[in-house]
Amino acid sequence: MIEIEDGIVLSKTVNLRINSQPHKVTNFSNPSLTKVIHAENRHECIYLFRGEIMGKQDEILLLAERMDKPQYIIKKLAQIGAEFYGTEKQEKFYASKVMRKLIREVVDTIWIPEETGWYIAENEQIKFHKRGIMTWNQAKELAM
Repeated sequence: MIEIEDGIVLSKTVNLRINSQPHKVTNFSNPSLTKVIHAENRHECIYLFRGEIMGKQDEILLLAERMDKPQYIIKKLAQIGAEFYGTEKQEKFYASKVMRKLIREVVDTIWIPEETGWYIAENEQIKFHKRGIMTWNQAKELAM
């Protein structure tokens, strides 16, 4: 079972006859996901992963439709220096488990329109997206 205690990602074995010590499974801490929603198509989303790696806060975008692919998660997180500990099989297992846990715990959302200008956001609010701020297509491309 994967738990996050004091920001540290731990694997704990439960239901054993003896006590088992939890162990770190990643080199990142304080992980979180923010759901990034396409303002014009609310069923389309990506995730913004944030975590602390070697004392430095970093982030990367991940495609929602590929979050069930451990190899994709491992490859994307490696781009910011994040890694999972263990054999290749264990890395895939930890990547899947950690992301499933983070997806269940998502509380923050960001709405991004396709273009700069006015758009209808959450709760049917009209908002203005300034030039120079990331658009949906740019975000999606970074997540690939």
